[in-house]
Amino acid sequence: MRLFVFVLSLLMANRIHAQRDTVPQQLQTPEPKFVYEDCGCKIKVNLTIHYGLYGNYGGQEVKNSDEWDKGSVTVANKNNTNGDFDAAGNEIIDNTQNPVIATVNGRNEIDLMALKIEVSGKLPDCPNDHVILDYKGNIAFWDSPTKNNKINTLSFAINTLPKTIWVEAIETSLSVRDIEIFAYINTVEPSMEQDKVRATAIWCEKFQVYYRDAANTPLSRFQLPDPKNLNVDNITMLDIVNIQNYWNPDMTRYGYGPFANHQPYLYSPKLSGGRILFQFVVLPIGITKEFNDLNIMMDISRRIESYHQHMLTSNILINDFEPLPLSIELPNDDPEDIDCPIKPGTACDALDEDANPNNTNYVFSYDSPGYVIDGYNTSNAIGIYNANFFEYCRVSFKQDIFGEIEHGSKCSDFLNWKLNFTVANTKILDPLDPYTRKNQELEIVKSGTKVITLPTFFTGRGNGDITITDLGSPTAGYFLSYDIPSDSWKVIIKLNNGISWGEFSGTKVSGVWEYNKPGYLSIKIEDNGSIPFSDNCIFGFNVCELTVDNVNEVFESN
Repeated sequence: MRLFVFVLSLLMANRIHAQRDTVPQQLQTPEPKFVYEDCGCKIKVNLTIHYGLYGNYGGQEVKNSDEWDKGSVTVANKNNTNGDFDAAGNEIIDNTQNPVIATVNGRNEIDLMALKIEVSGKLPDCPNDHVILDYKGNIAFWDSPTKNNKINTLSFAINTLPKTIWVEAIETSLSVRDIEIFAYINTVEPSMEQDKVRATAIWCEKFQVYYRDAANTPLSRFQLPDPKNLNVDNITMLDIVNIQNYWNPDMTRYGYGPFANHQPYLYSPKLSGGRILFQFVVLPIGITKEFNDLNIMMDISRRIESYHQHMLTSNILINDFEPLPLSIELPNDDPEDIDCPIKPGTACDALDEDANPNNTNYVFSYDSPGYVIDGYNTSNAIGIYNANFFEYCRVSFKQDIFGEIEHGSKCSDFLNWKLNFTVANTKILDPLDPYTRKNQELEIVKSGTKVITLPTFFTGRGNGDITITDLGSPTAGYFLSYDIPSDSWKVIIKLNNGISWGEFSGTKVSGVWEYNKPGYLSIKIEDNGSIPFSDNCIFGFNVCELTVDNVNEVFESN
């Protein structure tokens, strides 16, 4: 009889395979155990699965009572946690490589789920007894959290247990808890008792971006949706998007152009820039209903690379460059705000995102980067704005995530979008007092041209005609002050290379002062207005060659 059992054991061991086509569903028991009639012993085999994101943002053990009905959760390993790139500059996605070890641009792999295999009871002295794992879902098994060595044979000798292995979700789950892992004993018929666990691999994908139509023009508020109709329920975010003060004067919510500063908010900053709304779908469909039960917390983050240039009135061109953070998952466009009305001292995510899907399957973010253009709130004469943005979702299973910290794990592709435009102080708001700064405004100008900004008074008044004619001037700032003894204007020229000098205009003849500088420009000042130029008049303006190829648009680039 013992010989027969031994032979039967060998035969069944040869039939073992790592993945079965079908798994009987009726074999679960709350307290899994396997009975070895051939050895006269009783033994328990138990699987314990943990959340992904081990460490500060997850990795917690799933209770035995929850490991099937609720299961574990992790991020589909479609990100680039360690921040490496191929020779062509393309990201190397984590599910295509091993090991996944930190580089200067990222961290060690964190998205795998720990799976502990244990046996208890009096272990039989049967050298051929193994715990066999079978599974459903697009997953892989590894010997370490950083994917050092892949485990291809899911057969573990009982005398090598307990053992912890690591489960990688290669792709997004197609349904909630579609990852299933089963434990068998090779010497026991499959119909005997078993242990099993389940898990879900989540990911976010772009659903829609609202900023323009196919013709590359902004859509009206009647064509682009009110975010309330998309089930956005973050009141603070809704107020920002829907407040009429924040719309373009043409009544659009989204797109490029001037916005804000409409009545009755006359003295608040008026901006020119882009307003854009992102809608992500959280996959698999249905997982958002279990965010609270599974302790899933999401955040929508943003990385920005910007190259801006600006000229203060009568001054030189100033460059302002902000690079992307070195670490690929570190945001730098989500600063902490001590005045945040929602959670003082934290990044005020509530102002521009709705990351709690509330059973809708969607999360949202909104951004409205812009440049101050009204004379009340800026002294800039020219602004050249170039920004490259990367919008993405990240998730945590243990603590809330916010701010410019490498929190949680990235759970979406980067959504790349850009905002490029050039504005210059060329718009007069009050022709009766045209050179006072509050009566001027920056407006959109085309790239590839040369722009001469409006003369702007620092002191004094006057509303006569000032005519400036370009004679080939390079980019420069011009500063003019009235010199009483000589009844002329002193002209100071500041070139962009730092060289500057001063010269005098001619004296006033028939109410007109003139200044001519071949290769630069001519200036004609006529004291013919209703307000004479006063003795303390000082004003400045700028000349700028716009060589940057700006398209004056907010647009999606991937």
